[in-house]
Amino acid sequence: MDVSPFLLSVFVFLLYNIYRSLRLLVERKVSFIMENLVSFSELSPEVQRRVLDSIKAGIFYYRRSRDMVREKVFENAPLSQRLFDFAFSEPRFVNGVPHVHVRHLKGSMTARSDYREIYDLVGGDWRKSLDVRGIEFEFRENGRVEVSVRCSNDAKEIEKQVFEVFEKFIDELNNEFLPKWFEELYSDQCVVDYFNEFDTVFLENGAIAG
Repeated sequence: MDVSPFLLSVFVFLLYNIYRSLRLLVERKVSFIMENLVSFSELSPEVQRRVLDSIKAGIFYYRRSRDMVREKVFENAPLSQRLFDFAFSEPRFVNGVPHVHVRHLKGSMTARSDYREIYDLVGGDWRKSLDVRGIEFEFRENGRVEVSVRCSNDAKEIEKQVFEVFEKFIDELNNEFLPKWFEELYSDQCVVDYFNEFDTVFLENGAIAG
């Protein structure tokens, strides 16, 4: 069916006016929102408290904090990051702060360049007495640390010393460093610094707007 030019022009006119109305509505809405955006410091104390508690309870901030703590573990470890990896337990929140422990840690060395770190770690010049062909170590959640040194000599002494080093390191992580690092990251000031770092802005009700 043919449409007359008149009806077509009316239809186009109506579409154009609907478009203009919607555009004006969106622009006014955006303008209103922009005019009412505030920084964290400009929120009321009650809203600030609600925002902080909400962020700390969220999975995004926990994952961010967990990744930062992982880097701290590697930085403080007795061996290079490339030689081992580990996993945390699921978090248990106490007073808004996640409590975790090292659930599993495992590493190995098969290159001569890697053995130097073990020699330095145990404080002895084992290169003269051991023909090392491989070193493996593993920590499990039940508290056991297993160390295996493959070499042509009796490796019990070096296994014992590596065991003691990792047992001490994991104990310090679980009982001292991890609680301290998460406590710091979940302090109010640290969360506020996180907002400021990314220039986060809010609506007056505390909703994050960007």
